[in-house]
Amino acid sequence: LPLALLNRFRDSNVAERIWGLATLNSSFIYNTSTWEIEKLECKLRSDNTVLFALDEEISTRFDYWQVNWNGDLNHIEASLTAELEQSKGMIIGDIALQPFDEMGELDGEILMNLKDLTVLQWVLPDLRYEDAHALAEINISGTNQQPMIEGSVELAAREIGFSQSGLLLSDVRIAAFDTPDNENSITLDGQALSGDGWISIKGLIEPLKPELLIRIEGDKFRAIQVPTVTVDISPNLTISLKDSRIDVQGEVTVPLAHIDQPEISESGVSASNDVVVLKNGEPFREQRSLSHYPVYADVRVNLGQDISVSGYGFEGGLKGSLRLIETPTRSLTASGNVSVHDGHYEIYGQRLEIVRGSLIYNGGPVDNPGLDLRVERASENILSTEDVQVG
Repeated sequence: LPLALLNRFRDSNVAERIWGLATLNSSFIYNTSTWEIEKLECKLRSDNTVLFALDEEISTRFDYWQVNWNGDLNHIEASLTAELEQSKGMIIGDIALQPFDEMGELDGEILMNLKDLTVLQWVLPDLRYEDAHALAEINISGTNQQPMIEGSVELAAREIGFSQSGLLLSDVRIAAFDTPDNENSITLDGQALSGDGWISIKGLIEPLKPELLIRIEGDKFRAIQVPTVTVDISPNLTISLKDSRIDVQGEVTVPLAHIDQPEISESGVSASNDVVVLKNGEPFREQRSLSHYPVYADVRVNLGQDISVSGYGFEGGLKGSLRLIETPTRSLTASGNVSVHDGHYEIYGQRLEIVRGSLIYNGGPVDNPGLDLRVERASENILSTEDVQVG
């Protein structure tokens, strides 16, 4: 079986690919009277699998990996063994289910020790790392309908980067482990440095309910670092999932933001709701990604002292505070104001000083603020006989 066939299911803009061959051996015995399978044995193995990126000279080679499963309708067992080249890591797992139905009892274990996290780029293609190490010890029990998972997963890295956002984390420590005094719950504890700041994530996750409560705190954490945008944040947020809804509350202070020539999305006229688009003669509707749970957000955003924007003729600083509220039944609304200080605007070679400029929000949609503006033509553009004010 050529593993390269899996690349057909990858997006064309994703660079991570797989190459190699796998062999499948299978046998089964069935009852000719009832046509029920009495015994099943399968083995899937590869001795030459490589994960690589088209845009970088990095790759991960497996010495081998193998999946076995055998049993019948009353009892089935499966195992996984994978070993990376040059002793860079190993994954070992096994699980048994008896009988093979919803109430069947589970008994399994997964052990992982990885020093090469390139395998994670298959699901996180934006991820880059230096000196990383991942450990896991997971026990599986309960029933097929109500499984129980216990154990721990730990990740440590000197650096982890995300190419699209330019986010570079250092001294990364993330741990997820079962909580002894709270059955079927996972405690999450993580921290990292970025720029001149830090961030921490702590919380409790109950995946079988499902519920979670996560606290995010930080100070001057470098969230975006690309050539045209640099942003530091100091978050103090609480994220919860309960009663089939997600709540986000708290505040985010932005002590620093430098934006140079921001990108503006292409504008156009939207099609009317009664317009039907045909593809190959059939009605076509664009798929939109929606959260499985409704989101209710109440977050205050405070702009700090070092906020500057430069682009499309405008240059200046911003300050202010907004309270943002989002519910599933209403568009994002805002209360507060954002004002300009030390700003000017150049148009047709003329420089206009912004004496007073504010975007005022009174609880309406965030894309429809009130405007309070007063500008004056700069003195170097005014003749001795002119006295011009606008606003």
